[in-house]
Amino acid sequence: MMDERATIANLERRLAESEARYRLAVTDGRMGTWRWDLRDKLIWGDAAFLNLWGFPLSNEPRGLADFTDRMTPQRQAEMGEMVTRAIAASESFDGQLAVVNGPTALVCARGSVR
Repeated sequence: MMDERATIANLERRLAESEARYRLAVTDGRMGTWRWDLRDKLIWGDAAFLNLWGFPLSNEPRGLADFTDRMTPQRQAEMGEMVTRAIAASESFDGQLAVVNGPTALVCARGSVR
């Protein structure tokens, strides 16, 4: 019983350390995280992700058009092709987007299909 408690405590400590490293990397790297429901075409993002796109913080999902409307037309087409290929092959994608929210910002987009 004592070994089991020590093992659990060690695992909890390691998990907390891992989460702290993750938060530091995301914050210092100015990265946002997001989740996209392909079936319903809804996107959820954290504060950094929403800020990057010029949206206020919200727990409510946004539609895909909310984001594509803020991309340059060329990047809209490129992103559409990249994501379509990733969905068809159930693989990851990696590309760049030009987000027009005031001054244009170049954003790296990475994701995987699950």
